[in-house]
Amino acid sequence: MPTYGLDELYSLDDAKFDLVFVHGLTGDRRRSWTKNNVFWPKELLPLDLPLARIITFGYDAAVVDLNNEVSQSTMETHAADICDRLARLRLGTSAVERPIIFVAHSLGGLVCAQTIVNGASGVPTDNAFTIANRTRGIVFLGTPFHGSPTAKYMEVLRRVIDVFHNTNSRKINDLKERSEKLEILVEAFARRLRQRLSEGKELGVFFFSETLPIHGHVIVPESNAKIIGYGDHASIHANHSEICKFASEHEEGYKSVLAAIKKLADKATEIKTKDSITNIWNNNDNTKVGQQVGQQNVSGDLNFA
Repeated sequence: MPTYGLDELYSLDDAKFDLVFVHGLTGDRRRSWTKNNVFWPKELLPLDLPLARIITFGYDAAVVDLNNEVSQSTMETHAADICDRLARLRLGTSAVERPIIFVAHSLGGLVCAQTIVNGASGVPTDNAFTIANRTRGIVFLGTPFHGSPTAKYMEVLRRVIDVFHNTNSRKINDLKERSEKLEILVEAFARRLRQRLSEGKELGVFFFSETLPIHGHVIVPESNAKIIGYGDHASIHANHSEICKFASEHEEGYKSVLAAIKKLADKATEIKTKDSITNIWNNNDNTKVGQQVGQQNVSGDLNFA
């Protein structure tokens, strides 16, 4: 039974930022982030991110379903929903001004990109405007951005779907009809990244790509998993389905994602003193990871050795 909406996994009154997980195709707010029965946003992250409120978001991400009707919700619908739910959760609390960082898998990253684009056309009283402008970072895990000719891009999208379901030509054609919309979204998101930077409200982005194939193909290759010229990039030794799942704090993929979140959090909260978030984490036996964060270049590829 899928679960929709927000679920607070870890909370504290004086949290420095909200960390929100958004799953991808056919996933849900728990299963997508679980490996060997370890739900890492709840079981691992609170130990490493004690100053974050951790939230997971679930939505109907079915694209094809052989037995039931598929939801007609769009990325715009899901983006509006997450903004509405987050705004209501934060309203009237100390969290209303709190920075937001998203961690998104696969097409969930496009939902997050849509929230940023929606906010650009809103007014200050809109939930979309409020949440988009409080968002200070996004970690993308295997998100299929446009970086190739349309035919190749559609092949990437088809592979993403085929990981979870067999699709026939009619379903592929339906997806192609919406491909132009996806291209427009990615272009608008990149434009908004530039605008935010020029406004002095930089939106930090990290792009992670998978290195292992499924059925003989790397589902979202590196060239499609990032927007060239923006943010940082690193790879995770996993396939598309497993890139967002970690069973131990010792996994290299977990360390890489954790380092990315920490870097975004430090910038978002603008804490530069000896009591900064990074220093607190370093004192919690995360010195090596914290040093990695401090050594990364804001624009360029990351190498989490």
